[in-house]
Amino acid sequence: MQDIYLQPSNAAMVVLSACKTGAGTQKRGEGVMSLARAFSSSGTPSTTMSMWSVNDNATTSLMQGYYKQLDQGDSKPEALITAKLQYLDQVKEKLPRRFFHPYFWGAFVHYGAPHPVYSKGPSILFFLFGIFIGTIGCAFVYNSVKKTR
Repeated sequence: MQDIYLQPSNAAMVVLSACKTGAGTQKRGEGVMSLARAFSSSGTPSTTMSMWSVNDNATTSLMQGYYKQLDQGDSKPEALITAKLQYLDQVKEKLPRRFFHPYFWGAFVHYGAPHPVYSKGPSILFFLFGIFIGTIGCAFVYNSVKKTR
């Protein structure tokens, strides 16, 4: 953790999907000293972490859903909630009832900036394409008017 504290980070987000990455040592006057706090102190505005030991298969499923939702433009908390609900839907269809227990899906929490990794709105490429088409359209109209004179 000390190395993380000392190394400035320009990462927009860190996902710590191993066991107990949000857990740490309670320090009087400081709070909980954890990996998540180390990344936050180094400049990372957003961290997703686990609060207890996690099941590998459940974590794999949950993280796949989380990354998919982030890729679709959900905010980080929305993406995590949706991934958890999707996990529970998968459990209902395929796995024994014991996998509904929060031990399997409840360990992950989000800390920090909630904004999406990717914007849901139109991308800059969409606007550049619009400008390109607009320029071609203007040139076409200009040439048409010029020929009719």
